[in-house]
Amino acid sequence: MLSKLFPSSVNFKHYLALFVPLGLTYVAYKNTNIQKYWRHILRKWSNDHKVTVIVSSEIDSKLAVEQLKRKLNERKVIGLDCEWVSNKGKRHPVALLQLSAPDGFCSLFHLCSLKSVPSELVICKKYGIWTRLFWDEKDYWYHSYNLWSSYIGLNFKIRSISSSNGSSSGRRTKPVDPVIRRNYNTLLHRVHYSNIFLLAPDRQVLCTISESKAAWYIEKGLVDIVCDDPKTLKLKFEPSNRSSEPDGYYTRPKDNRCVVCGNEADLRRKNVVPSEYRKYFDESLKNHHSHDVLLLCLSCHTRSNMFDQDLRDQLVIECNAPLADGKNNKLREMPELRALRSAARAIYFAGETIPEPRRTELLKIISDTLGIPIDDITTSFLENVINIEFVVESEQYVPHGQKVVEHYLSLGGVQDLERRWRQHFLNTMSPKYLPDL
Repeated sequence: MLSKLFPSSVNFKHYLALFVPLGLTYVAYKNTNIQKYWRHILRKWSNDHKVTVIVSSEIDSKLAVEQLKRKLNERKVIGLDCEWVSNKGKRHPVALLQLSAPDGFCSLFHLCSLKSVPSELVICKKYGIWTRLFWDEKDYWYHSYNLWSSYIGLNFKIRSISSSNGSSSGRRTKPVDPVIRRNYNTLLHRVHYSNIFLLAPDRQVLCTISESKAAWYIEKGLVDIVCDDPKTLKLKFEPSNRSSEPDGYYTRPKDNRCVVCGNEADLRRKNVVPSEYRKYFDESLKNHHSHDVLLLCLSCHTRSNMFDQDLRDQLVIECNAPLADGKNNKLREMPELRALRSAARAIYFAGETIPEPRRTELLKIISDTLGIPIDDITTSFLENVINIEFVVESEQYVPHGQKVVEHYLSLGGVQDLERRWRQHFLNTMSPKYLPDL
């Protein structure tokens, strides 16, 4: 049989020399322990070859940036991270900047130790970030967001979590939470303004409505279709009230484009006056805020949110209204309740393995906190304690937005706050396509 497959012994030896190593390689690959061993070796080798450079002077900065640029010539991807300190709701300047190359080279810039931000930190757009001469110049951050904005909403094939035998598949992973499964790509590209006219029985234009609202009117039989282009509906009943707006803002069609740059893709709504303030306005101002809802593309929306933080920081100081942080927060942790739950869980789940001195100490914590004898701490009692909540709402906490609104109300009204946010948007974004107001 072998002689038919391999005419000569020389050929047989050649085939044997070829297939034996392949077979051994396949067996080794399928063996989980061998896989883990080689992954450990590769990981250790990779960690040993990673270099971290700490930069605390201008000379070190020049050397680190030059080395970083040489590494980026191979793969133009850069990792960035910043560290700073917040005090009383106000964020201090960046103290530590971390830049890393794909091969693991990492440079840590102690900006707090430098007199100024080194000019060498001008990272060209081809590496993903461009900030001119100063790192905190937010006006140019949109370059970095433009690099990934086109990928939002796309489906990617990713490696799934390794199974018990160490293998992994390339199948798409399905999130468990149904909210995560929403098609955000559709949300970004949908038409926000359908511009369907709604008329009163006497044919006065009341407003423009959305496609879903128009479908609801038609389904309920409350309107007649007057025209299909442009789509126009007429009510069969007299409306309870009519718009008294002299400028006709609610009756004019609106463009589906970014009011800043004119882009017609990836649009989302922008609240010029953030909802964290408007929700504390009077009902008359809260319910009539269409003038403050504008369409922005993803890049402009992100940039605008960054500029909003500047005004928010000013309001923190002017109104004595700190933002939520570790000390000023709606939720407050009760250390004694946390210690109680930890002690109860330790005894309930691992009581038999805990040394007796430690077990006695844990029982004493439960006894002292709840004021009960140790003999009364039974298994059924612990079942009620192991899930006790140790995070409660703080009675002293007042949200930042509420304090700001209360401050402006004490000065005469929130109209000044509303105007201030509108002017801030105009000054920072310079919109070119605002609708007629």
